[in-house]
Amino acid sequence: MTSPAPAAPPPERFNFARHLLDRNRQRPDRIAYIDDHGPMSYATLDDRVRRMASALLAAGIRREERVLLVMHDCNDWPVAFLGAMYAGIVPVAVNTLATADDYAYMLAHSRAQAVLASGALLPVLGTAMARGGHEVGLTVVSHPDAALPAGAVAMDDWL
Repeated sequence: MTSPAPAAPPPERFNFARHLLDRNRQRPDRIAYIDDHGPMSYATLDDRVRRMASALLAAGIRREERVLLVMHDCNDWPVAFLGAMYAGIVPVAVNTLATADDYAYMLAHSRAQAVLASGALLPVLGTAMARGGHEVGLTVVSHPDAALPAGAVAMDDWL
């Protein structure tokens, strides 16, 4: 029995988000994700990921800088995660059950330049951000369920 030939290494600058979008471009109408708000096709995912990447870069966040993802499991989560990756930005996904102290620690130690958060998590996140230790330049909110704090933007409006 002969062993299989070794796989070719990935390109030096492999981008998983681009790879995923490229692999699914031939099936744009297929469902990529489903949440309580409905299905999202691969075509919609592709469009929103690219918009997220462009918006993050336009906001001044640079390659290899970090964004903190404090988001519930919804269609906006893969958009935020893959959009950051597509732009070369590092998404730092964190547990949505963490405390304000935990989030304050994560913000300070990740040096996140932005926070992408679910609206329902804004109260605990606001407490964490008020504790200081690290200033975040941008807060983007998925499915806001109340008035947004000063400087925050709704994801659907931002994209």
